[in-house]
Amino acid sequence: MGYIQVKCTNCGKWVAADSNHPRATCTYCQATFSIDNSGDSKNNYMNIYNNSYQQAVTPDTSEKLTYYNGMGNKPKKKHKITKKKLLSFMFLIIFVVSGVMFYIEYTKKPEMIEPEEYKPTPSELEIASEETEINGLRFKLAKDVDFAKERKKHNNPDIIARLEIPELFNVLVVKSDNNSYYLNYSINRERDVRGSEFLDYRVKPTSKQVNIYGHNSRDPNVKVAFLKLEKFLKKDYFDSHPYIILQYDGGKSLYEIKAIKEIYQSNREHMYVDLKGQTFVNHVKAMTSSPIYSRNVSYDENSKILVLQTCSHHWDNAFYIITAVKLDYKF
Repeated sequence: MGYIQVKCTNCGKWVAADSNHPRATCTYCQATFSIDNSGDSKNNYMNIYNNSYQQAVTPDTSEKLTYYNGMGNKPKKKHKITKKKLLSFMFLIIFVVSGVMFYIEYTKKPEMIEPEEYKPTPSELEIASEETEINGLRFKLAKDVDFAKERKKHNNPDIIARLEIPELFNVLVVKSDNNSYYLNYSINRERDVRGSEFLDYRVKPTSKQVNIYGHNSRDPNVKVAFLKLEKFLKKDYFDSHPYIILQYDGGKSLYEIKAIKEIYQSNREHMYVDLKGQTFVNHVKAMTSSPIYSRNVSYDENSKILVLQTCSHHWDNAFYIITAVKLDYKF
């Protein structure tokens, strides 16, 4: 049995056919036609020998064709690179490269900033200048500030108070028309991730409840004043430092710390700043219950309180809250 190459009389394609059969079927258009193997060149057929692997050239197109022997094996089709395959390949490359880059960035050690590159925030003032006795305890207190001078120095009329915890920190406090601006701006009104210590926009330094907020830091070298509040997590420090001083235009108040407490950020009790009567008493009780440490400081519906808030890094999404009660004390 031998195979020949014949030209389809319907579509003109060259196909392989059995030379022992008078008819052939086109593998392209499926048309059936007669084979004239008389040797007439008009039929343009060529012999492909048994058990051979030949390359034949069609007389009219010079197209190179490859055929196997007469065992019925067809030549393998070439795989076409479709647009879909190309896009899939490109997305795979992007995915792999992105994964490698993410792994490199994730495992890269952060660059450490030398401690001397850190500077205190502009709101921090000098501490411990004059020794003073308060209710039988002696402390070194900072001097009072001239607010007009400080506002001019920092070119910022938002400076509204000075907050001092004796021998711990002494900072200027600002107030905006919202509780977000000074999270990211210094007292000089310059962009600063350390922010500033600021008064709740809903209250005044003389309000029944005064809330002051400030950033904490996981890095002990980063100079933010409220990082030092973590010292109150030690019982001996809590016991030996009971007072907070708040100076403002025309006056100065002394508060005694009632409790330090850790709360989740979802606990908004301390954010209610305008409560009165028995509701206020219950409010203070709720803020100081289940504390880390507390002391016996009495309060009633006529009391005034100061609340300091900073982030806790002990729990996720948590705050440290220090609640202090205003004393009837004259400086």
